[in-house]
Amino acid sequence: MIKDATVQGIDNVDGRFGSIIAIKTRSASIDSFNFGNIYPFLDFYGENNKIEHYQLNQNPATKDREWVISFKDDVV
Repeated sequence: MIKDATVQGIDNVDGRFGSIIAIKTRSASIDSFNFGNIYPFLDFYGENNKIEHYQLNQNPATKDREWVISFKDDVV
């Protein structure tokens, strides 16, 4: 990047280059509402060719965003 970027509108997202959205819905009465998966881990190559490993909440109790990796973390 040539210039600094500031993301506006949502707190704590300065410097965000990408995001992962996972959806899982379940309904006892409507079978077609049962779809999606949230996998237990997020793994990717970090600095020094080391695998970074983050655990994900597979059964969130809210629709609110959950930041797995903070914008303050220096990950690639």
